[in-house]
Amino acid sequence: MDYNELQIYVLVSYDFQWDDIVIYKSLDEAIEASINYPDWRVEIFTSKDGKYLPSYSYYKNGNLVLAD
Repeated sequence: MDYNELQIYVLVSYDFQWDDIVIYKSLDEAIEASINYPDWRVEIFTSKDGKYLPSYSYYKNGNLVLAD
């Protein structure tokens, strides 16, 4: 993943409903949310060709978990 690309961060729980989702544009806010909601994760989406695609990496408890 190229971290210079435009990214958004999506806070989701294991069994989330669509109205539970919170989208962050700021990495700092996303990491803080992952700390404040330790049972949830913040999924990272990267902009490519005008679309946001999942990177399959996420933040949990303030730590970055990289996709395989």
